[in-house]
Amino acid sequence: MANTPHSDVLPFDRSGYDPDRGIYRLGEGELGGKANGLALLSHQLDRPPFNSFHDAEGGEIRIVIPPTLVVATDLFDRFLQQNRLNRKQLEEMPDDRISKRIRRAHLPEALDTALHHYLHHHIGCLAVRSSSLMEDSHQYGYAGLYRSVMLTNDHPDINQRREQLTRAVKEVYASAFFKAPRTYARRLGHLTGDEKMAVIIQPLIGAWHNNLFLPAVSGIAQSLNFYPLPPMRHEDGLVALAVGLGQTVVSGEKALRFSPKCPRHLPQRSSVTEVLANSQTHFYALKKDRGEASKGSRKTDAIVRLALPAISDAPFMRYVASTWNPADERIRDTVQQVGTRILTFAPMFKQGLFPLPDIITRLLERGQGLMDCPVEMEFAVDLGRPPGTAHTFGVLQLRPMSARPAAAGVHIEEAEIEGALCYSRAAMGNADDATMADIVYIKPEHFDPSRTRDMALQVAQFNAVLTSQARHYVLIGPGRWGSQDPWLGIPVKWQHISGVGAIVETGTPKLRAEFSQGVHLFHNLTVAGICYLCISESAPDRMNWQWLAGQPKMEETDHVAHIRLPDCLRLRVDGRTARGLISVMKTA
Repeated sequence: MANTPHSDVLPFDRSGYDPDRGIYRLGEGELGGKANGLALLSHQLDRPPFNSFHDAEGGEIRIVIPPTLVVATDLFDRFLQQNRLNRKQLEEMPDDRISKRIRRAHLPEALDTALHHYLHHHIGCLAVRSSSLMEDSHQYGYAGLYRSVMLTNDHPDINQRREQLTRAVKEVYASAFFKAPRTYARRLGHLTGDEKMAVIIQPLIGAWHNNLFLPAVSGIAQSLNFYPLPPMRHEDGLVALAVGLGQTVVSGEKALRFSPKCPRHLPQRSSVTEVLANSQTHFYALKKDRGEASKGSRKTDAIVRLALPAISDAPFMRYVASTWNPADERIRDTVQQVGTRILTFAPMFKQGLFPLPDIITRLLERGQGLMDCPVEMEFAVDLGRPPGTAHTFGVLQLRPMSARPAAAGVHIEEAEIEGALCYSRAAMGNADDATMADIVYIKPEHFDPSRTRDMALQVAQFNAVLTSQARHYVLIGPGRWGSQDPWLGIPVKWQHISGVGAIVETGTPKLRAEFSQGVHLFHNLTVAGICYLCISESAPDRMNWQWLAGQPKMEETDHVAHIRLPDCLRLRVDGRTARGLISVMKTA
């Protein structure tokens, strides 16, 4: 997507700024990927059907882009120049040193003054997000690799709030040089010296409940579904939905995943037991009196993670929760009864209290038409408290999904499946590759769900060695790769697996988790052309652990093993049918 100015983006100045409307720009440079996506959509939202949605009780639904200030890329360049910050030197530093060095630097005077004026109009929670040139473009997908900072912005002293906001902007600037985007850029053959960073500042969608600020729901919607189960279709899209801030979704924790075209079809929740096992139990929010920008390399300081009972009496729960009564082992789709609140979203999907699936479907269709490619949208919803009052559906980001079209010529024959190392009916990507001979895998006989963090670090050690040798490899293991919940899978980050050539996600009785969909790691894997195979425990899916265990190990730790085969592996994934396999090629 070209980074060109839009007529809908207004110049920010002290006298003409309207805090209740539109997208404003500060500076004359580029807006970056995220800001351009919002600008494309902004003029569509005051037209049908987006200006005519109501809930089942007649409450108005406002579909909006939050009032947005974009700090353009020329101010990033000026920041580096006036502080004599050398790109090459910064890229050679560890992340914590980069953050410290940039925190000591000073923002350009024009930017610092503008932020002060901005804060005169905005008291309350803010999101400070990256919008780099490469981020969310058609060619590259750097989703989740740069910093976002959430601020409560509630200090009575505007100078304190100004300091917190300037520190947040500098932390986003610092992330342009962090290890994760650098390793991803090298994988794509992209020169990091060409990257420039714009910054987006937006009020958060949501409301206060006691001392916590959170949206009722937030999530990520995609116009393509790489794991469709009948009656779902590939083109029907996929949504990952959670109560609270979107950290739950992007970090791969328990969230509801559904097709917006058939939201009541939830095969992962076909029984009471599965509902209880798979439902969201924790949420993210901002907490009062912790509104400082991040001071270290952690994502945010203002965000807290709490158990669901902390908001069990929130007014919006009537839209998203059901009640579990252990006495009769039943889940009732209401919060008007005594029992444990379970996040089923049944009041929306079954009772139609709020038309979330229809809104998402319409926005994805319009976004795909505007960008002429599959799209991904991040959103947050504030549900009005008294029945019949207005709700707000906020579009936070709109970006190309960077899905690669299924290429012709990959036809998997039944004879191939029988002799394959592994076979999946839920594979992501499209490939016919015979260049890899290395396999790194989690040893199933020693798998312990309580040690998944250790496994991630051990995988990172093998990745570092293989990357230095320019050898791509197949990575095999149980549960959700990339989950930040260590009880759902191996919590790797991109830099831990930057040299991977294909990933296989297997099932295990020791760990029960839905297959991964929609987290930032998978957006990056797709853009880099890395296939992902989900192996269920049901035939005809298969994983030949016996053959794998019989191969001589080149190196191993207590949890992870590395083997190197004399012959190459053959990876074949048919993107049209989502079938994929890996087999061992035999030399003549």
